Amino acid sequence: MACVDNLLRNYPEKSVVLVSHKVVCQILILYFLGLDNPRFWQVAQDVSAINLFEIRNGTPVTLLLNDSCHLDKLGKEGK
Repeated sequence: MACVDNLLRNYPEKSVVLVSHKVVCQILILYFLGLDNPRFWQVAQDVSAINLFEIRNGTPVTLLLNDSCHLDKLGKEGK
């Protein structure tokens, strides 16, 4: 979380993209939502899902959570 705090501090008006594995994404979601780690299993995170947060006045605002609509076309073509 120190890395995320560092990114937020050093790039306050920039877009930052973090790419990671499912479990790390779940932990990041908990962090941005202000939830404790015991809530881990209440956070769904599909493979290749997109989560989008915007920091407004120092507070994370959830814009997208576990969005995988970008994969819909791939699934239809593969059938």
